[in-house]
Amino acid sequence: MRVSSKGGAFAIVALLASVRFVGGCVDGVTPDCSNPAVCAPSEGDASSSDSALAEAASDTGTGTTDAGSPDADADALSDASDADTVRALHRTIAGVREELDSLRFNTAIAKLIELNNAVTKLDATQREVAEPMVVMLAPLVPHIAAELWRLLGHTDTITYVAFAEADPALLVDDTVEIPVQINGKVRGRIDVAADADAATIEAAALADEKIAALVDGATPKKVIVVPGRMVNIVL
Repeated sequence: MRVSSKGGAFAIVALLASVRFVGGCVDGVTPDCSNPAVCAPSEGDASSSDSALAEAASDTGTGTTDAGSPDADADALSDASDADTVRALHRTIAGVREELDSLRFNTAIAKLIELNNAVTKLDATQREVAEPMVVMLAPLVPHIAAELWRLLGHTDTITYVAFAEADPALLVDDTVEIPVQINGKVRGRIDVAADADAATIEAAALADEKIAALVDGATPKKVIVVPGRMVNIVL
């Protein structure tokens, strides 16, 4: 099934732009750095890839950067990922899988764009993020995904690569924001651990600088705590 839309085309161009580190060999990262086809693409191949990207960009009204040289591309690849990026990746994997299972291709692409926007703000694109992004792209644009997979240094076809799996532990928030009410009116918000108990939440609410100023030393008649939902201080 072929998906054709401005949003889909934009996603492809954006992903291509952010994954253009794949032009050269990355020592210790690329599986086979002795393979000239992987580590040293011919000038013709490089120009063809650049032409295809430029053509796609012109179709969607987007531009390309001049950071696509093999040396610059290789330097942009990183092995280390920060916790926020890894969490965003796994949430995207879960979301894209759900959208594809329901044949909602455009919303699957939208989730990939959201992840791409986060990745392009980083100093380097992490391999552990880039590869799942290409795998998620494969059902939507298989030929482009296959080429990206090859440029990432893989000699096997992406066709038989299993779809990325989300880690359930990374789909749960570490902290939650809870509104704090005084006599039924929201006066502030606090961040607490997602599994914090009522006593911990109450202490955090009463210790909050803004709430403490409003309470002004008064002894609350009652403090109603609904873990994960709200705190209501009755004066």
